This record gives sequence, C-alpha cells and structure tokens, in this order.
Amino acid sequence: MHNMREDQHDAPPTQGSALVSGSADRVTPGSSLPLDGIRVIEVGTMIAAPYAAAILGDLGAAVVKIESPDSDALRQSAQLSGTHFRFNEPNRNKQAICLDISRPGGQAVFRKLVAVSDVVICNLRPDVVDKLGLDHATLRESNETIVTVRLSAFGATGPHAWRRGTAPTIDGASGLASLNGYPGRDPLRPGGFYPDLTSALFSVYGVLAALRHRDITGEGQEIDVAMTECAGHLVGEALMGLSFGRDAGPQGNAHPEHAPNNCYPCGAPDSWIAISVESEGDWERLRHCMGDPEWARADRFATPAARKEHELALDHLVGEWTAGQEPSVVLEALRREGLAAALVANAGDILEDRQLAHRRFFRTVMQPGSGSGPLPRIAFPSPFGREWRASPAPEFAQHNDTLFRDVLHLDAEQIERLYAEGASRRELRSQPRPGESRG
Repeated sequence: MHNMREDQHDAPPTQGSALVSGSADRVTPGSSLPLDGIRVIEVGTMIAAPYAAAILGDLGAAVVKIESPDSDALRQSAQLSGTHFRFNEPNRNKQAICLDISRPGGQAVFRKLVAVSDVVICNLRPDVVDKLGLDHATLRESNETIVTVRLSAFGATGPHAWRRGTAPTIDGASGLASLNGYPGRDPLRPGGFYPDLTSALFSVYGVLAALRHRDITGEGQEIDVAMTECAGHLVGEALMGLSFGRDAGPQGNAHPEHAPNNCYPCGAPDSWIAISVESEGDWERLRHCMGDPEWARADRFATPAARKEHELALDHLVGEWTAGQEPSVVLEALRREGLAAALVANAGDILEDRQLAHRRFFRTVMQPGSGSGPLPRIAFPSPFGREWRASPAPEFAQHNDTLFRDVLHLDAEQIERLYAEGASRRELRSQPRPGESRG
C-alpha cells in the first residue's frame, strides 16, 4: 500500500500540540496478510464501525480503537448485562486507547496519530463528526493521503442527515421491518443487527477500493456510508417487485412463488427441518420421499400455481409427515432424493457443526474477564486464511502506554499531563447498574 512521506508524519500545530511535539511511527509490516502495514483508527461505538474495523484487522491492518473516558457504549452495555461476547466479537484484533478528542490535548494526540495512519473510520452523528474535527477536510490537514469513513444512519448529507438512528429505527426506515413477520400481522424486526453488519461490509469495500485508488494516484478519499442505504440492498427484491406492480409485504417463512417452502416440525422435541421445493422435479422427489400419499396427487396440488394457492393446507400435510420422524431420519431421506433440506440449527449445533470445523470457521480465543469463546472468521482467499489472526478484544485503555510512548513517542511528562487534564484515563469509569445512581 502507499506509504506517506516521512516529512508528512507530524501533524500541523493545533491547540494543545505542545503536549505532543516530536515524531511518530508508522506500522512496520510483519505478516503476508493483505492489509499488513496499514493502520486504521476506529472512533466507533456499538457495532457498525467497530465491526468494519475488526474485518480490516482480520485482513492484517493494525487497528487502534479510540474510546472516550466513558468508553464504547457497547462495552458499557456488555459489562452491565454480563454479555461480554457482544463486545468481544466486533472488537477482536485491536489495540485500545482512551482519548477525549473534545479536549485540546486529546485532539492534538489524535491528529498526531492520524498523521501516521491510513484509515479513520467512525460512526458518530454527522454533526458530532464535524464538531470533533473528524471530517475529511480537517483530517487531511494532518495527512493528505488519509482515507476516511463516515458511517451514519442516513448519510452525511440530505434533509435527514442529522437524525439519530439505531438498529430498531433503521430496521423501520429501510423497510426491513415491513417485510418481516407474517401477512396481516404487525411489522416485526428481523432480529440481530443486519443494518450494522451490512453497512460494516460496505464500509470495508469502500476502504479497500480507496486504498487501491491511493496506490495508483496517491490521493486519499472520503467514504460516506448511510446505514439505511446499505440495508436497502436487503429489500431490493421488494423494490423491484413494486416496479412490476407487485407489493410483496411480509411473507412469513413462505417463498413468494414456490410451495412447499417452509420449516416443518420433526419428531424430537423442539426440532425442525427446512425444506425447499422450487421445481416440478423437486415436487416429484418430495412425493416419492413421502411415499407418494394420495393427498399429494390431488388436483389442488397438481401445479406450482395450485400448490401456492393452497399453501397453508400443503404445509400442514407436509408437517404431519415430518412430525412423525426423527430429525436425522427425515433429513437423510430428503437428501437421498437430492432435495434441498437442512435441520434448523441453534447456536450449540453451529458450534459443533463438522463442516464448519473442517473449514476452521471458529477459533477459540481466551478473553480476559469472560473466559474462552469462539470467534468466527471471515471468508479469506487462500493462503491468507492460514494466517488469520484472532486476538481477544482489548481491555479499556489497555494500550495507552504502548501507543503513547512507543508509537507517538510521548515522554512521561506529556503522558501524565494527558491524564491530569482529563484527555485520557487509565481505568474505565464505573457505570451504575440499572436502577442504581452514581450517588
């Protein structure tokens, strides 16, 4: 990747820069991963920006997570609820420092770090980004080749740019909630954090393209990512349907065209199997698998259109057949016929899946404070997958000394002044549990 000139390493003077005079170091390559030698600064909270930065870290980038003295909101939530894994996965493969960028000393240290970095990614509101000087124009004053990612709910421009957005509201604004659930029922969130994860992936695509552009031209780039737009790609089929006069609406488990296509109960408690029939050949194979019962030869199931019209009755009858068998038995019977079928897996099933184990999808990582746990890898091209890193999420301010002293070359007096002025902290402020107050 493009390396910045040595004479660009020091940020221009800013208020508080007397705290951080001197040179700083860029990343020294140490592996053959594709982003080795690239430094990424993450000023993120919750999931979207942290997850994007984690993927860049998976690809070999040195990621520095910057947290305010109050920390990442997801870290706070995880500590209060005891669900540390929620914080651990999107914050793997990172170093963490505490820095209050709103204070002059913190801003000066931040600008010095920008000068020796390649990417800055944040998911703060656009007005906060501008207030803190995280916009591309300001960061270019410290590093002309910097790549910046502004990740927000509705984008950095337009009439809704300043609106706050969270996963539930973006589920609604993007149309996801209107398509989830069952016909005639209330809108239903899809569960999980699809807008966050989708926008994280789009951010990574943008960063990789911008770094390639920088390799060729020497120019940095600003990437403006709107979560609602990224989530819009998940409802693309519904949007296209409207172009042809078809309003999809919520479908439940059903396919818009094919039947049977659902999850059906099996004989064991709380066991289900997903079956997909998408052609006349599939239907013939399913009939054969079921013993070609008389009901399957009825006129109301004779054509794809007829099966779709009588889908509720068809699902009930297929469910009666699956419910009388053990999950593994019905699965094997369907697969012998060449049908698309799979048992509905829970988290425990996924962790024990032989296929995922064969492909080394999970790596067990010891996380201080919460024990060992699995981290899923991203899809790597070979041979990069063999070098995939999986280091635990950092503790709050864990790498203050390493970054301040060894990378930014601050002396002991400068570092202590950061702490004294409230621009950094060594320990996380204690957070009251629900129902408690700080007193």
